[in-house]
Amino acid sequence: MPIAMLISEKSEFICFEYKARKPYFNRILIEWKGIVLNPSTTDSAVLIDLSHDNLTELFFDIYGSLCFLEIAELFEALQGRSTLKESMNWDLYFNKQNLVWNTRSEQIIKQILKTNEAFKSWAYDRKLSSADLMPLNALTEFRVFNSLSYLFTDQRLTRSDGKRVIDLLVDLILMDRSVEALIPEEGQNWLEHLVKLRFPMTLEKDNSSLKSNELGELPKFMNLTQFRQGDRLMSKLQITFTDTQDLRQKLNRLELTSRNQ
Repeated sequence: MPIAMLISEKSEFICFEYKARKPYFNRILIEWKGIVLNPSTTDSAVLIDLSHDNLTELFFDIYGSLCFLEIAELFEALQGRSTLKESMNWDLYFNKQNLVWNTRSEQIIKQILKTNEAFKSWAYDRKLSSADLMPLNALTEFRVFNSLSYLFTDQRLTRSDGKRVIDLLVDLILMDRSVEALIPEEGQNWLEHLVKLRFPMTLEKDNSSLKSNELGELPKFMNLTQFRQGDRLMSKLQITFTDTQDLRQKLNRLELTSRNQ
């Protein structure tokens, strides 16, 4: 995962592992008011002073579009240098990244920076967005969350499942569930475990309702399934048909059946 770090030499360096947007930025060093903004891949790099240029524009020109985790690392690096911090226009920078800078986006960045490297690496690999990470804003401390972050990688969670886990995990932490209770048993799916903890009664009702519907008399060309989204029970009805005429015939059969009931 890209890690931002500050190196103190004759000139100050602020370097990142992610590459510059344009190749020639890897052969030159851009200095802004005594601080070098980019790494170089060659020992013969030319140092260019662009102190009179707009800092925000420079960062975008050098690094281009970044994922949200990379932007968080950039934000963290700039906080330690008042000259950079005061000159960076985050509203403009986010606009260039096709994002919106506001109080909530700043808060989620600060929350991300409280998570450990295990979670950051997983979130970076899955390219999570600010919206995906928004539930973290509800946490006031990250001791429990960070102690469980290894499971995101161990369970090889996809972005979709990971988003659901984050949402459920935050809810359960706020409900004062212990770390031990939040850890799945060996071989158990973590997402399913958290769903059972978060919705124990509704899950039991869902299973009962699903079995009841499965026993109902439905035509063979129909399939009814139920699933839960948060605290809502959703139903999905599928009709199998070959063409438009076949669909009309099956819909007519359903209408006749409904009238006879």
